[in-house]
Amino acid sequence: MTRADHTRVLSHRSGDALACLLLVALFTAWYWPGVFGGRVYFDEDVAANFFSWRSSLYALAHGGEWSWWEPLTGLGIPRFGNILVGYFSPVSLLFYWVPTATAYGLYPTLVMSLLACLTYALFRVRGLVPVAALFGAVSWSGLSGITTHLQHPSYIETILW
Repeated sequence: MTRADHTRVLSHRSGDALACLLLVALFTAWYWPGVFGGRVYFDEDVAANFFSWRSSLYALAHGGEWSWWEPLTGLGIPRFGNILVGYFSPVSLLFYWVPTATAYGLYPTLVMSLLACLTYALFRVRGLVPVAALFGAVSWSGLSGITTHLQHPSYIETILW
């Protein structure tokens, strides 16, 4: 590979890194009250189910004991392998280490930024130029209604992963 080839590859990578930084900045600005204002994105499904399920992650992690059964809903549901509880979802790791209200303040920015950056990468791999890939990532992840699925974390995390 020649020096000119290296320069071209680095220029493409820095442009892609800048595009991802722009996507993260967009969603950080969009969900500013949660990231910097201590607010929580809290819709009916989050309030009814997910906040209590995810807060039990923090309690389990810091309480020193583990239970394979989640008793909070009716007769209960299994913790392992249940997509609604999502205890083994990669995004759930945040809820083991950070108090639930703080985690839900960061959650929309984290999930939507990851989704947008991965969508951008997919479009770039498929051959789109950076501007088109950036437009596609913002259109699909941010403006297409996917943000409405933030009220149901198991949906948005399935789309993400």
